[in-house]
Amino acid sequence: MDTTNDTLDDSIFDFFSKCGTDATRQECDRLAVSLAGHPIAPVPVQGACSYTVVAGPTQDAIFQFRSLQESPIDPKLLQLVKEIHGDLVPTTIPYGTIGNDSPLQVVLMQKLPGITHLEARLAMASSIGHSVDQGMVKQNTVTDLAQCFIAELEKAQRLSHSEIRSLRDDIEKKLEILLRNLPDRFKEVIKDIRTSLDSLFTKWPLTLSHEDLTEMNVLINPSTGHLTGIVDWNNARIVPFGLGLYGVESFLGTMENNGWKYYSNVEQIRVTFQELLRTAMAKNLPDLSEAEAHSKLMLAKRLGFLLHYGFVFGDGDGERPVKEGDRNMMYLEAFLL
Repeated sequence: MDTTNDTLDDSIFDFFSKCGTDATRQECDRLAVSLAGHPIAPVPVQGACSYTVVAGPTQDAIFQFRSLQESPIDPKLLQLVKEIHGDLVPTTIPYGTIGNDSPLQVVLMQKLPGITHLEARLAMASSIGHSVDQGMVKQNTVTDLAQCFIAELEKAQRLSHSEIRSLRDDIEKKLEILLRNLPDRFKEVIKDIRTSLDSLFTKWPLTLSHEDLTEMNVLINPSTGHLTGIVDWNNARIVPFGLGLYGVESFLGTMENNGWKYYSNVEQIRVTFQELLRTAMAKNLPDLSEAEAHSKLMLAKRLGFLLHYGFVFGDGDGERPVKEGDRNMMYLEAFLL
């Protein structure tokens, strides 16, 4: 029995139930059809803070209905993302809102080529006798991701003193929450990161970060692994360089029932990725020694793991620290312990 449609419908139902809007799925569908035409269909993987459909005779119009409370889109930030990453980022056109009580933001997005990395991975895992070189696919994906981080490093951003102070205070506040709420086995890790936090705001660049770099938000050519797009930039912000590196691990392995499992060729892929970043940091951060730059980068990466997996979002109660039994706890154990 195929339960795929049931799971998709449940995901969509959860979004409309929890976001608090009086707009309905049917009203959103009618709006999309009125703008692009039939047929209309939900995308197979839905986000926690949005409802997304494809519409039109050629299925090239993507409409996203986003919660303004949880995940609004900032046009100025999207402009920066587009300047840095170019054609890897879909052009986005705002179409106002729908609904009166907790209205949803409506955006039309350009459809990019390729499929999500998640879809590509599942397709490769289920195919028998396929001719695609999986090692090459993984290598190309991670190499292209390295180039994205390098592009962000080369376009380092400036924040005002008050903005930097606010960003640092926000991170420290979250670390304090995690220190109080995570199990004791994480206490030393959190304390070490908190003690070194100031070093990420001293002689270290602030850069654009996607903040939700997952298999669902990265599009690839399934035959080559090369990136064709990165979507869902609504949570992006300016942070110390390297916080977003946590996302790369999702392309080096997978979480199984008994824990995290890296792919067989992961070491060579990791070496290539690290060498590309090392060269870029030497070029863009000439005042830091290689050892200093590497140390700060690893600190930022560990902080990124903690902030991304240390909280659960979009469960109807806002943001809360993870607790025993949450799937995110498995990621924290895999990457921090």
